[in-house]
Amino acid sequence: KMFEQDQCERQEAANNPRPGQWEEISSHDREHRARVIELMNQNRLRSADDFYRAAMIMQHGDTPADFTLAHVFAMAAVQKGNKEAVWLSAASFDRLMQSANQPQVFATQYYKNANDPYVLKQPMKADMITDYIRQAFNVPTLEESKKRLLELNNKSD
Repeated sequence: KMFEQDQCERQEAANNPRPGQWEEISSHDREHRARVIELMNQNRLRSADDFYRAAMIMQHGDTPADFTLAHVFAMAAVQKGNKEAVWLSAASFDRLMQSANQPQVFATQYYKNANDPYVLKQPMKADMITDYIRQAFNVPTLEESKKRLLELNNKSD
């Protein structure tokens, strides 16, 4: 239920933004992260899907600790056979690095200020890994990321 709410709220915010919406989502996110940590401490995260859902919830955190858990849970999900979690392991790594003021390397993190265009969050060290490695993590190549930015910016005009 937490995972579904997490995803539905974000979809709703993307399609029908309204004032105060992100404050509400952030409040739910905090509750969800606290519950995920309880489940972890009770050893109740068991399946690949449990770990994937927990990773996605922690990915929507605020702190390096949240993103560390997101990354660990994503890797556990991959280890247990969840293929979707391969991308999430890269995205959580980028978010963890950025939370520690280090450059992202997979180019998964985008950012947008109110009336500005979407950009890849900086710092970024795009040449640290190759597009071949990005593809191994189901992450777009740098060229595909540039095209995605154009699409996002054309959609938001």
